Amino acid sequence: MEVDPLVLSKLYQDTRDLIDKMTASEALSPERNERDRKYYRETYHSLMERLGNAFKPAATTEEELAVDVDCLALVKPLIPELSIAGVERLAELLRKRSGCSWRDPMVNAILRKLHRVRYVK
Repeated sequence: MEVDPLVLSKLYQDTRDLIDKMTASEALSPERNERDRKYYRETYHSLMERLGNAFKPAATTEEELAVDVDCLALVKPLIPELSIAGVERLAELLRKRSGCSWRDPMVNAILRKLHRVRYVK
């Protein structure tokens, strides 16, 4: 699968920005950190959705638009709980030039589901 390098770079940068914000938030009070984590969780899910959308083939007909896949809903039960380490795994995945060999079964399951969006009819 080919992805525009600028789109992938932006996704990677947004992932790194989330890691930086989460790391800085750890030094804050527990109440403020918990409040911030709600926003971070939404951002994390948005990043996963953007990754999933990269797997979607380009829709060229109205029929293809009608069967659009919600990538976030497809993988939401598999997304690991929000943590700095989890977001770092996403950043590491985005940084790889080709292929992926993960020992984390949840990341593998997410990638398999997203792979099916593009290649399995």
